[in-house]
Amino acid sequence: MKKAILFFSLMVVIPQFVRSQITWNQQTGVGTTDLYGVHFPNLNNGWAVGLNGIILVTTNGGNTWIQQASPVGSNLSCVFFVDANNGWACGDGGTIIHTTNGGSNWAVQSTPNLNTLRSIHFSDVNNGWCCGTANTIFHTSNGGTTWTAQTSSAPANAVLTAVQFPSSTTGYVAASINTPNGYVMNTTNSGTAWANQSAPTTNNLNALDFMSTTTGWATGKAGTIYKTVNSGATWSNSNTGVGTHIYRGVSFATLNDGWVVGDSGYIYHTANGGTSWTWQNTFMISTLRSVHFVDATDGWAVGDNGTILRIASPGGVHESGLLSVINIYPNPTTGNSTIEISSADESKAKYSVTDLSGRIILEENIQLQQGENTIPVQLPADLDKGIYTVIIETESGERAVNRLSVE
Repeated sequence: MKKAILFFSLMVVIPQFVRSQITWNQQTGVGTTDLYGVHFPNLNNGWAVGLNGIILVTTNGGNTWIQQASPVGSNLSCVFFVDANNGWACGDGGTIIHTTNGGSNWAVQSTPNLNTLRSIHFSDVNNGWCCGTANTIFHTSNGGTTWTAQTSSAPANAVLTAVQFPSSTTGYVAASINTPNGYVMNTTNSGTAWANQSAPTTNNLNALDFMSTTTGWATGKAGTIYKTVNSGATWSNSNTGVGTHIYRGVSFATLNDGWVVGDSGYIYHTANGGTSWTWQNTFMISTLRSVHFVDATDGWAVGDNGTILRIASPGGVHESGLLSVINIYPNPTTGNSTIEISSADESKAKYSVTDLSGRIILEENIQLQQGENTIPVQLPADLDKGIYTVIIETESGERAVNRLSVE
């Protein structure tokens, strides 16, 4: 039986954040169960997972959360959704669970071994990867109906801590080697072969985030933040001003705006791609283990003792009573796409497509009808491959956001 969990928000003003009166909302009332992973495929729908198989869901941007029935009692370390319906979570004992209806029902998927799984990522509804202890990498091409082991180039004792595929063929894995020693691998053929990259640090790596096939960041122990702009051929130190804390999560909303989270409640933000970082005081001491942003003003972080934090800024739109979730198909696309969105009323609006630097690629005024709306998107023929942001905003300022991958 679902249990409704209501949040009481404590508004915390963060004067250090130079981009205008940013606040973090410390959301309480979800209990004290440690949370290890969080993911939002859009502004409204999000999931958090953690200790003893706990699964929490929100459909209103985090104002309220509901505990979903979990089919497992093992710890869940990571969760990933490709849209509001299709998602996966992974964890201890080779656990992978899957839902096709937003978590109303979760089913256990079979995996090749029982190694602890630390990270999971899908490039589309069919193709996904999962990694973990004992040098484990799994891949599926059918949504997890079957998972097969891939051969890693890391040492046998490597703990593979994070995996991400910015395209269906190009992917990256971060690791710790138990020596300790940081380690990065990449593939350009969907994991058929993995290659070692020059280790950017001797510190363990806990997380990574790639905004394109070439540009990404890796974080870890002792204040480690490294950046690459050439697919990992070289990595540069990007930790100016972040101290020596252990960072366990990283999320970039654009090529400039990013956040890292870690032990003792520390959160740092960059507005210049990692050249410098600014501390954001959450007045918390709990370890933060995961962070996810859908755009530069909407993000969430989770951690120990049931901690869920949400960032908000004046002028940002965080809930929409008018608009539903944006669905985009095909996604990824090699050409044009179609937007589907439901509106509670007629409204003038506009849709825009921006690149990860915020540059507008395409913008058009539209008239939303009450009910379902279908909007064809004609992308420029010379548009570069990469990840783009699709935004629909009404004349009253309500907004819906989703990501589009162009291959």
